[in-house]
Amino acid sequence: MIKRHQELFQFLIENNPCTISDICLYLGISKPTLRSDIDHLNGEVVDYSVSIVYLDGGLIGFNDLGAALKLLKIIDSFVEMSLTSKMQLYLLLKNQTIPLQEIADELYVSKSKIVNVANQLLQLSAGLVHSSRNGYYFTDNQQIRADVFISLLAPYFKGNNFAEEYKLFCLKQFELAAYIPEGVVADAIRDAHALKERSDLLKDHLITKQFLSQIFRALQETEPSQRELTEFAVEVDAELQQHHQQIVQEMLASIDRFLGTSFSQDQELIKGLMNHIDFTWKEYRDQIGPVESLEFMDMKKQYPLSYESAVIASQHLSDQYAVSFDTNDLTYLSIHFQNSLEKRKRKKTYLNTVIITPYGLTAGKLIDNQLSQQFESIHTVDITSYSDFLFKDYEEPIDLVLSLSYIEDCPFPVIYLPLVLTDSVVSEINHFIKNKKYDYLIEAIMNQALIIQKKSVSSSQQVMELMTTELTRVEAIDSHYLDSVIAREALSSTALKGVAVPHGNIRHVKQNRLAVLKLETPLQWEDQLVDWVFMLAITEDTMKANTHFFNNFYRVVAKNMFYISLCKIKGEQDFSQLRKQLLKLFTH
Repeated sequence: MIKRHQELFQFLIENNPCTISDICLYLGISKPTLRSDIDHLNGEVVDYSVSIVYLDGGLIGFNDLGAALKLLKIIDSFVEMSLTSKMQLYLLLKNQTIPLQEIADELYVSKSKIVNVANQLLQLSAGLVHSSRNGYYFTDNQQIRADVFISLLAPYFKGNNFAEEYKLFCLKQFELAAYIPEGVVADAIRDAHALKERSDLLKDHLITKQFLSQIFRALQETEPSQRELTEFAVEVDAELQQHHQQIVQEMLASIDRFLGTSFSQDQELIKGLMNHIDFTWKEYRDQIGPVESLEFMDMKKQYPLSYESAVIASQHLSDQYAVSFDTNDLTYLSIHFQNSLEKRKRKKTYLNTVIITPYGLTAGKLIDNQLSQQFESIHTVDITSYSDFLFKDYEEPIDLVLSLSYIEDCPFPVIYLPLVLTDSVVSEINHFIKNKKYDYLIEAIMNQALIIQKKSVSSSQQVMELMTTELTRVEAIDSHYLDSVIAREALSSTALKGVAVPHGNIRHVKQNRLAVLKLETPLQWEDQLVDWVFMLAITEDTMKANTHFFNNFYRVVAKNMFYISLCKIKGEQDFSQLRKQLLKLFTH
């Protein structure tokens, strides 16, 4: 559609219907030229159910003004190709030396305009356009020709709908579209759709590049070179790797938010997960048979934190790739996370300790010097008073507080000690290090455990609602915790033999608490019968400072002897006695 045709279209919309004489006067053309333009326009817009019709009384107008208005919006939104680009594309498509007058005629402009454009191209095109006494021609370097062809047409083909984009290109650039046969474009569209189905993670710009490359090769009657094939394969691989890496980073961020465990610095894990995602995506895309099955329940029992991480990861991947993950997939994902956790164990770890003293800095340094002689693994982060400690925010996670005075409601494990370390205190610290802080934390939590009397309920949903109500009552969780518990349970059941351990997002926990419920009659919880339920609420700070706590807690629950011992506990006894018995089970 040349500029005059566009002006005719616009004038008719604004003055529908109008006389032939008025249009000729406005455009400065004769009636025969107007008739020719109308015939040409009708041919271009026929696919849009729009046509210009002759009416009685020497009037003309649109058959459907509404459809014409819609088409005008489409035309106006289309990127206008500059005359310089048109000339380059025309020379590319013709692939021969063309006289200036012929170029001007084909592009519907005056020769003087083409002369100006040609001079600019000779100066600015860096040897792409050449002149001879017979006219102008484009360089014969096929790779350069292909690159320029793609760059000129890429703005008009975004990959959203190649068929519609081609139709619109023909409408706006009809003088050039005539040299790009519809059959060639149809073949390229078909192959582009096939490529997108096989590689639906590819960005549209890569599909567009391949689409335009195929059109160019068809016009030149050439096959793709090995270089082109290799470059495209490299681009595709880089695009997929970038996509997978972004998904993995988002996935690890979700795990950190939910569990308070960060894997984001483990490059080996990230690479392994990217490879796993790539294989899994291809497995579902190409319907490859499942890999060898692994022991799912053993992974869930032995490596609960890795399993929890795998559950969150699988949900994120399901949302991104629209595929479902079975227990075998969860097992393989768990292996990746467990390998990362095992590597951490091999590294020398230090116990980050804060010394709290009411006797001043010198007394604290005395304790610190005694500690350094007894324990290689203790790292003193700070020596401070209790009043200052309450208002400090440490960058490093705190593992243990050593205090010379009583502390109320400390968020970290505390060991009380005198100015001179005694054998009993040294033994207590050694025990703390050996048990990785688990016993101290579980004791603090169990001493405040909410024991819910025997209840008769009909569903796991009721159980979760009942227990979160109790935790809310003591201000241990916020109003979003229940939703996160239900969402977590929907991913994979937290039930083991006779016991369920529902839990939610640590970001919705205000203080560490445990709710315990003994059911009157066993309840069907997914594929397990359950009569004991432990709802664990652990704060984000606690989880970050005690990365193995959840693992240890869940492993205890997963042991067969734990449930056997639970069955021997009488629910009618007083709560303090019940807490003691439960604590004994969790620490032995």
